[in-house]
Amino acid sequence: MPRLIHISDLHFGKTEPQTVAALERQIHDLKPQVIAVSGDLTQRARSAQFEAAAEFLAGLKYPQVVVPGNHDVPLFDLASRLLSPYEKYRRYIGETEPFYEDDCCVVAGINTAHGLTIGQGKVSETSLRNLRERFDTQKIKKIRVLVSHHPLDLFDHAAFAPAKNRVNVPQARALMPDVLLAGHLHRSSADTTAMAEGADHRRYLVVQCGTSASTRHRGETNSFNELDLQNEAISVKRWTLNEAGNAFVQDLELRFRLTPQGWART
Repeated sequence: MPRLIHISDLHFGKTEPQTVAALERQIHDLKPQVIAVSGDLTQRARSAQFEAAAEFLAGLKYPQVVVPGNHDVPLFDLASRLLSPYEKYRRYIGETEPFYEDDCCVVAGINTAHGLTIGQGKVSETSLRNLRERFDTQKIKKIRVLVSHHPLDLFDHAAFAPAKNRVNVPQARALMPDVLLAGHLHRSSADTTAMAEGADHRRYLVVQCGTSASTRHRGETNSFNELDLQNEAISVKRWTLNEAGNAFVQDLELRFRLTPQGWART
């Protein structure tokens, strides 16, 4: 069964080496087909922090779809923030909207972090156009996974994130993703959206990842998600750091199936 590992909000510059080592060990043990990283690789977009993040990702040795978060854009260097917000990200990590495909799924990244925003995000028309081309050319039977840093507000699913943390992208409904992966909140969750009005009438699976490595917990310990994918079934497992801080353990599993109305919990 194809396996996707979802990590987020690493915040190198605010990490414990023991946590990073435990995360790397557990990912290797799970042997995923692809890893999705939903942003905030660094704490303050400094070169040394990007170097640490790049070294960690290179050590995982699996295909990756990595997108930037708002912390990966310079905050205090206003010239860089406005004129070249992704210069360091591209130098150390790679493109801001990567893409992966195998026999089971297509995984596409979309950039919500921009120099003109701080905590809030946005999606450009160019990003939507590129994403539409990538998803629309794929076979319908493949699971379509969209990776962003900020939660995308397709159907005003307020249960997943406060309004100030969501990016309102009604145009993305036509892209027909099956699964939305995001971070930013440092809190984990997995559930389906409510039924939408209009022509779509499908439920999406929304999976939020907590902070996978940083000390910025916001009331929830370090965690990451494991998604086991089939054409008409997905299981989402949460792995959390144990009390000793030296290993991740699975503490939650949710199962979803594909129905004519979209994804539903079983």
